[in-house]
Amino acid sequence: MSVNGQSETSVVIPFSTMQQNYNRGNRIDMLGYTAKKGYSISQVEKDVERIVKQAHAIHPDDEQAVIRVNAEAMFSMMDNLFTGIRVLGWLVGLGTLLAGAIGVSNIMMITVKERTTEIGIRRAIGARPSDILQQILLESMVLTTLAGMAGISFAVFLLDAVEKGTSEPGLPAHFLISFWQAIGACVLLIVLGLLAGLIPAYRAMAIKPIEAIRDE
Repeated sequence: MSVNGQSETSVVIPFSTMQQNYNRGNRIDMLGYTAKKGYSISQVEKDVERIVKQAHAIHPDDEQAVIRVNAEAMFSMMDNLFTGIRVLGWLVGLGTLLAGAIGVSNIMMITVKERTTEIGIRRAIGARPSDILQQILLESMVLTTLAGMAGISFAVFLLDAVEKGTSEPGLPAHFLISFWQAIGACVLLIVLGLLAGLIPAYRAMAIKPIEAIRDE
């Protein structure tokens, strides 16, 4: 017996106890069963339906007499639904990260343009092109990583608030970011920061000291 179909409020009792307490006689409204590992639940479902129809003299072609609910099919459908939601979430997330990387790249391009004189002076006093390249790439990665970490922190607090606001007694809702998801996001942010800084870094590396000072 259960209350509202919740497993937390269900109890297993003998059939004789149910007959005595609920005055239902031999009447059974529902039969639940499962299959052992290695057996097809679809085939077991057909066999049980055939046995029930034979026991109650029901025509084999009568589809209305016995109502079947296949939990395996329902769980499979729900699993496909959540898989689609996860894929959509990843696509949206990757699109957002790509847009952010493009934004960081544009910011670094403007920064390089504004620091042309500084870069030219550094080149004039002995800085190698590789030094300029490393500086711009490092700045790009730091900027992207800090922004990404701020976004992850905000997402953690937001999901915690959503979980507290949507959970109900007996029906807990779990919204969380796993440790490995956070690590993967950080690695992806570093890679995107590196890629976003490549074009600005090569443009900065191509600045010649004489031209930079003349422009100023």
